[in-house]
Amino acid sequence: MGPGGNSTTNGSNYLFNKYNGGGIGASTISNRRAKNRFATVYNGSKKIDICASLVVGNDAAINMNTSGMTPITFTDDDDGYTYLPFTGMDFYFFGTNYGNSDGTIPTTSMYMNTNYAFGFGIGQGSYNLYAVHPAISFDLFDSYNIASYVSPPQNGSISGVKYVRIVATGTDYNSYDNGDLTTIKKAYEIYYVRDNCFQYMQFNCDFEGGFDRLVDYVGGDSNISNGTALQNTFGSFGANPPNNGGPQTGGSYVIRSDLNGDNWQFFPNMHLVL
Repeated sequence: MGPGGNSTTNGSNYLFNKYNGGGIGASTISNRRAKNRFATVYNGSKKIDICASLVVGNDAAINMNTSGMTPITFTDDDDGYTYLPFTGMDFYFFGTNYGNSDGTIPTTSMYMNTNYAFGFGIGQGSYNLYAVHPAISFDLFDSYNIASYVSPPQNGSISGVKYVRIVATGTDYNSYDNGDLTTIKKAYEIYYVRDNCFQYMQFNCDFEGGFDRLVDYVGGDSNISNGTALQNTFGSFGANPPNNGGPQTGGSYVIRSDLNGDNWQFFPNMHLVL
């Protein structure tokens, strides 16, 4: 999700969220951002929304820097949760806006738990994603938080893009039971993103491995529940990321919905340019 440098956009490797009509053709990301920061694009009299770009390939600029971010305090570092700061940024999930919130009203707020469930409504610390709890889980297993940080909503370089960024590190239940609370066994850079066209979550895997994985979760380690039924957005066991093995170090994974928080899709080994 980093700066992009002189990578080229709107070329053949950009498969989603491309411009229609007149367009601007292939250009460097830095040039595109300069043009788009305050731009309004029209095709004749029709306004064309400017969106983040979904790019083939893992994010080469995974950034675990926590400068300027706020440390996350969970209700417990084992099976705990915290509400996330979304004041000023909408985020819908199956028709309900849980964004523009800070936990003051739990039923319409967003939370993260120590087992990597990203929930909507009253916080849950469990490492099982039951269908009755609306949530997105990614690499969900019985984990212990080592250190996690969050930013308030930020403006992207592309006009209309807002995002919340999380940096999270943790270990497994076996290390926790044996008193090792410092050896990092998974580390993620996570983004919630909303633009003029879609909503997204991006999971950048800085490190994953060497842990004991307890695979007995309802719906697998990565799934989405709308509060009634599991959506199986990430595919079945053995999919990418493999539910029984976890994402790969250096991998980037994006899920995307419409602006109402419906129709979630999974894009493995892809990343966003904001």
